[in-house]
Amino acid sequence: MTKRKTREERRQEIFEAAKTVFVKKGFQRTTMEDIIELTDLSKGGFYYYYSSTKEILIDMMKRGNTLYMTLNPYFPENFSSLSENRKIDLLMDAFIEKCTVVTDDRKVYTMFIHESMYDESIWREYVKLEEEFYSFVCTCLNLNQVSAKEDFLFLSRMMNAILFGQNVSRQPDIILDRDVKIRQMFKPLLVELIHKNKI
Repeated sequence: MTKRKTREERRQEIFEAAKTVFVKKGFQRTTMEDIIELTDLSKGGFYYYYSSTKEILIDMMKRGNTLYMTLNPYFPENFSSLSENRKIDLLMDAFIEKCTVVTDDRKVYTMFIHESMYDESIWREYVKLEEEFYSFVCTCLNLNQVSAKEDFLFLSRMMNAILFGQNVSRQPDIILDRDVKIRQMFKPLLVELIHKNKI
């Protein structure tokens, strides 16, 4: 007898199917039927979990944000006890890796950013996830969350712009092979942000 999948396993199955279709067809061209076809769920069973591709996309981004903060090797458990220089280097490594490593997850994240321009509810979710990550970084770096916000958002959105450019370009290598340049551009901004907003 086959073991019945847990709710979490079903969600993961749906996420994997959705990611496959989103990357192949684009978010706007993906239908619920496209995703259902790649799962072993019945139509009714599938709709028990999600009623729209937008719901799936948002839930994927929420889960991705949580995993990025909890399982990211650049944010080890002892992060808060590291030297300031080591923290800065790890944070830069995390940003650069996010901008320059091509994955299907990042392609879907790019679609999420794009959709936030046209859909108010997706924009609100984007802002919530950004706030969550901002709070996490401020805690890790012991920063004043109020005073650091504007500088952090500038840095975060510039990194997202690079990520977006890399994922929509027909010549992504122009960005992918520039780790050193990206570090030279952004590290001084990160250092300034930290020094200005230390608690």
